[in-house]
Amino acid sequence: MSKSQMSKSIAPHYDASNKKVSNILKFLFFSLIGILVFFYPITLNGTSSIPLDHMVTWLTTTFPFLASTYALLVILGGAI
Repeated sequence: MSKSQMSKSIAPHYDASNKKVSNILKFLFFSLIGILVFFYPITLNGTSSIPLDHMVTWLTTTFPFLASTYALLVILGGAI
């Protein structure tokens, strides 16, 4: 058996087309999530805003101490 035949038989089978389709589907899925969270307004409790704003509002009203702690961590992280 020649060296090239041996390397072909040992090398694992790699199908690049399946990997490409998988990457495209992941890209589209996460892009859709980003569009919905950052650009698509929804109405909750009479307020129309993007879902990220609704989540931040809920967090700051439910856990008010987290906002100042988070701000401090961001400032310290920027300073470091």
